[in-house]
Amino acid sequence: MLGASREAKIFGQVCANNAPALEAYAIEHAARATIYSAKNFRGAGVAYDAGESCRVNFGGAPAPADATIQSIAVDFARKTGGSLRARKSAIGGSKWYEVKIGRTKFGIEGGARGGVAYYTIAKR
Repeated sequence: MLGASREAKIFGQVCANNAPALEAYAIEHAARATIYSAKNFRGAGVAYDAGESCRVNFGGAPAPADATIQSIAVDFARKTGGSLRARKSAIGGSKWYEVKIGRTKFGIEGGARGGVAYYTIAKR
């Protein structure tokens, strides 16, 4: 994630680096070590469903650029030996990335709603 935003780096540390397992302990430990220990990072939060998904929200941050999400997906595919495919949502038309590891597919996306930027990785 060369040149990635601070938010993208935090998402990588908290969620992407802990996938494909997405273990609760690993996510919580990474969140405490990065987000919650940062004194000037307000409005950030982590939501996860162990083994299924992980999402990091950043209040007041701009929506992530498509190139940033693509970079995260490329790094994840390279790290896991998975294949990468760009996808487009049928409903909203937003772009997301699918990483297939064996028979398991993961979706990686980012965006913003109501002034809150988000990054998500989830099993599909």
